[in-house]
Amino acid sequence: MGFKKLKRSKDSKKEIGEKKRKLISAPALMGGFIILIMVASAIGYMWSGGEEFRYKDFRFKRSESSNLWYSEINGQQVSFYSLPPDAGHVNVTEGVISTISGTKMIYITFDPNQTDLTYLDLTRFDLSENLPKYFDIYAVSGMTANYTGYALPIVTCENATAFLPVVYLKRGNKTEVYFEGNCIIAEAATSSDFIRIRDRIMYGLFGIIN
Repeated sequence: MGFKKLKRSKDSKKEIGEKKRKLISAPALMGGFIILIMVASAIGYMWSGGEEFRYKDFRFKRSESSNLWYSEINGQQVSFYSLPPDAGHVNVTEGVISTISGTKMIYITFDPNQTDLTYLDLTRFDLSENLPKYFDIYAVSGMTANYTGYALPIVTCENATAFLPVVYLKRGNKTEVYFEGNCIIAEAATSSDFIRIRDRIMYGLFGIIN
């Protein structure tokens, strides 16, 4: 695929130890922590109260402990950050959802030099966990440039093919998911819009939003 191999350093044991501690950035750790909260909330979902909302044939209930929305879909409790009417405002180009659902493997990449990666990392972690869990799609994280805060392969839109899509999470001037060639651009106008993009993709894959 043309990926660059990570080079092994010949530094001292102390320096190697420092590098190991930098394999995951601070925003990435925060994203992982939030996911742990989501898992814990899902365990306690059945006996927690909360606000309810109905959309089409689906019933959503907000967890009082996490503020996440949960719905039973295909016999499984699935969590969302936003409800379908809110996530539905994210424009998704026709063919994006079918391209993702029609593959067995996908790359999720980003530019590590962007500022405020907290929500971007959360979205990347979340999709990497939930695409294989609910849709049997193996998701691999990458980055578009070398960065000492991550130990990930280099993946750019040039690596995208019709059979192996690349989703590129990026900040921009709009919140939209669209094609550039075979690459799927998930562009967010604000940092928090990444989680709305996550929800829009998940709702699309479940067939809740067309």
